[in-house]
Amino acid sequence: MRVEEIAVRQEVRQMLSEAGLNRNTLREMTQQILREEIKKQVKYAIEHINVNDVVRYELTSYEGRSALKNAISSEVRNMVKINVDVTAFDAREQNDEGAEK
Repeated sequence: MRVEEIAVRQEVRQMLSEAGLNRNTLREMTQQILREEIKKQVKYAIEHINVNDVVRYELTSYEGRSALKNAISSEVRNMVKINVDVTAFDAREQNDEGAEK
């Protein structure tokens, strides 16, 4: 560090100490200011974002469609039970209409 930088730092420390401020109080003040600013920005974002547009966009995106498809498939599988019975006939034993000879 140069001599000028050291002198400036000493002056700043002296001014802060005369004002009754130290590192901890500066840290607390900074954290409080940041919290307040973050709250303001979040509130602003919530008030100015159209949730319907965001949901519509997400549902029309590939990931949204895929997630929706998977969720619907899962719900349908849980609600519906399908039983399939397959009977096979030898084609040589049937006539043209599909009936047995």
